[in-house]
Amino acid sequence: MNLALLGYGNMGRRHYNVLTELGCRPEIVVDPFVDPTEVPPESIHHKHEWLSWHPSPEAVIAATPVNEHILNCWAMAHSQAVLFEKPLATDASAALSIQWLGSHHNCLVFVAFVERYNPVVRKLREIITEGLLGVTWSVDFLRLGSMPASTVIRQQDGVIIDLLPHDIDLFSFLFGDRIAEVQAHSWPVSESEALCRVVAESQTGILVSMMASWIQGIKRRQIVMRGSKGIARADLAGRTLTVTTSAGYTTFDIPEVNALLEQDRDFCKVVETGDSQGLHLATAKDGVECCVVLDAIRESARANKAISL
Repeated sequence: MNLALLGYGNMGRRHYNVLTELGCRPEIVVDPFVDPTEVPPESIHHKHEWLSWHPSPEAVIAATPVNEHILNCWAMAHSQAVLFEKPLATDASAALSIQWLGSHHNCLVFVAFVERYNPVVRKLREIITEGLLGVTWSVDFLRLGSMPASTVIRQQDGVIIDLLPHDIDLFSFLFGDRIAEVQAHSWPVSESEALCRVVAESQTGILVSMMASWIQGIKRRQIVMRGSKGIARADLAGRTLTVTTSAGYTTFDIPEVNALLEQDRDFCKVVETGDSQGLHLATAKDGVECCVVLDAIRESARANKAISL
């Protein structure tokens, strides 16, 4: 498979390693700062000039900063499929442009919401689908961590664009529902917010809360779901899932899975077959819907009022 990787930062390096493990090592790596001891020198390109002479890649993974995604749309004119690191764009307008360009060039566009491949998420989705917890009443998302080094360097991209996209997508993925209204508070109120708390309501009436923060200094990725028949508590980082119902307390065995490897495996399958049915890859439509919610959260935090989508 002729595959190109745009960006060789933290996520780009991780994509390169798992793709190599899958036997799909990128033949082209575009980044001005690639270490030639990690990537074969003949694969390294500092600019996009390789397009004029190199055979067009079958697929592209764009692991560049989100504000550069719109600049990488040229890839859709030369490839069968492109996987953008999350979120799809900085705002809904740019995301819609990317979605349109993908359709225009007959290129499949996906977004790397890797948490869909977390084994705890997969088990929780199975439990919800089976109706073990009954009708969903509320769901709480907690996502804490330390500020990424890349953000310190760029002095931009706060938790709204770095952390919240995961949970916005997970809500849709788990419940097949969409956010209808948001009320958000962030600190500081800027493009580099370190903390954001969101209270939302879905189209079907589920009460949703999301908390994202860089200031705790500890890593936590948790989901608590309350339904008419019980409560589920999921620790995505600790790989634990417990369910409490009238029948008792159950802890599920969760296998260790390399979520990024499984996601990239599915992407390679799509490139080979042209068919994404039955896979869990997030589409361009999913990416646009996430960006619509992100825009509403930013507006709500700035205006200190509820925003309907």
